[in-house]
Formats: sequence, structure tokens, C-alpha cells
Amino acid sequence: MPGFRVVVSDAEARAVLRDAYTFSSSDNNTTGRSSAKTPALSQLDPPEHTRLRRLVAAQFTPRELARLEPALAAHARAHAETVGDLVRDFTEPLPALALAEFLELPSDLVLRWVTQFASLVGYETSPGWPEFCDTVDGLALSRFPGLATPERRMLVHFLVVAGVRNVTHLLGNLLHRLLVSDMWPIAPELVDGVVEESLRHEPPALWSMRTATRPCTVGGVSVAAGERILIVAAGANRDPDRWPAPGDFRPDRPSATGHLSFGTGPHACLGAAFARLQARIYLGVLAESAPDLRPAEGFTYQPAGDLMSRGPAALPIRRQPCP
Repeated sequence: MPGFRVVVSDAEARAVLRDAYTFSSSDNNTTGRSSAKTPALSQLDPPEHTRLRRLVAAQFTPRELARLEPALAAHARAHAETVGDLVRDFTEPLPALALAEFLELPSDLVLRWVTQFASLVGYETSPGWPEFCDTVDGLALSRFPGLATPERRMLVHFLVVAGVRNVTHLLGNLLHRLLVSDMWPIAPELVDGVVEESLRHEPPALWSMRTATRPCTVGGVSVAAGERILIVAAGANRDPDRWPAPGDFRPDRPSATGHLSFGTGPHACLGAAFARLQARIYLGVLAESAPDLRPAEGFTYQPAGDLMSRGPAALPIRRQPCP
């Protein structure tokens, strides 16, 4: 039976992620081929992955996404006014609302899908899948005119599952770190650096997987064809050969965007620019609207998520005037 190899260094992680021919994504951690007619985007290899990504990549550029900024800021301001728990009232609803704006769909529909679908595994056997298909098939979805019907369903489902909870965890990790480190409110000029350092320091997605297609070596270790490779972004992002004092949270860290929280190579996160845009807008709005936030008395961190992703389950806050 094929074994597993674990990669935690920055250099080795990059080498594996960039080589889609030696290290296949088709049997990775989201595998569900036995029960899904159309694999998720993260399960595809070239040339199919390349074809689909080219059809939709233009919709995820910073320039295209910039038109969403007013709506995202408005959502953030509305939620910042009544926040009592940052996860429940801020980091959970906002990414779903952002996806609804992106897809030009009713927010209640996307919020229902986020609650309904939690996994990429065997998604075509999920409860509610037939209703989801009927709804998606009846929508214009002008952003993705070049996709066949199964591909449209797959991509919308992929965005619902991977594009919402990971942003929720990103925001939760970021706000938790700032609050417990007594760094709140954050100055506007530090927002970009804080977002990137949080992604490096506490990535919302902890690892990914590939399968070796041929005998090879990784970090000088022999790997047999069929063996799985676990690429641990949470480890590579704290590789001391790449990051001095990797355990420290430093918003002014040089070259902070070099982390692997969005991956690299052919499967680099399609929604990276969207996640960054949301984090910058939401953080800036919250700092301006609620500069007096502090952790609630007696707050104890409890994680939410699964084996692949992690963020705080709750962030109850209190109001305390800034000194």
C-alpha cells in the first residue's frame, strides 16, 4: 500500500507544488472521484485544469474584483455596528455576502449553500445537490459563460466550500492575533502587512496533498510512484531557513507575501486576490468603526474547522475606550 511523505520546508514545498506532472492533484485530499462525476477544480491535472482555469481566471484579477469594493465595505460597516462576537457577527457572514456579490446572486441563497455544503469530498452525493443543480442551471451566471453545465456546478460549489470558510478562518485568525496581542486598532498603513503576516503566521488552510506519478526524490528522500505527499503550508511558512524568527508575529516583516498560504504553481489559489481584498476592506472598516474592541473577559481560544483548516470558533468582545 502506498505510504505518505510529509513536506514542511519552504523549498521542498515549492518544488512539489510547482511540478504538476510529477505530483498529481487527481487523487489528493479532496478526492471523491468514486462518487463525483466531475472532480473539483483542486482535483484536476493539466491539461484539463489548465483549460478550466484559463476560462475563469480573468474574473479573479484585482482589477476585475475592485468593482466589488463599495458593496463589500457597505456590508462590513453594517455588521461592524452591531458586532458582539466577531466570528458570529462579522467573519462568518461577510465572506458569504462577498461571494453573493461576486456571483450576482441573492445573499440568502449563498448563505444557505454555505450552511448546506461543508466538504469537497463526493460533493455530487451531498444532500441538497439536486436542488443546488436546478438552481445553478437556471441562473445566468454571466461570469462563467464558457463552462459546460457540470463545470459551472462544480465551480460554484467549489467557491461556496473553499472560498467562504477559508476567508472566515483568515479573518478570525487575524483579528484574534491583533486583539490578544494588544495591537487593536491597527493603523491604516499597516493593514496590508498585517494581512500577509497573519496568512504566514496562521494560515487558514494548513496543508494540501499530491500523489507521485513516478519514482522521484523530495528533499533527498526517495519517493515511490503512488505515494502521497502532504505539503504542510503551516510548517513551510515557519521554516527558519526562509523566515527569521518564524514564530514571531511581525506586521513589518519584509517580503511577507512570499508565504505559501495560497500555494504556488499551477494550483495557486484562484481566489487569492479576492481573499486579500476582503481582508483589507473588512479590517480597515472594523478598525475605523470599532476601535475600542477588546477580548471579552475570560475569553479562551477554541478552534473551529477540520483537519485541513483552522480558525477561532468564537471571538466575543467588549468595548473599552482606547487610551
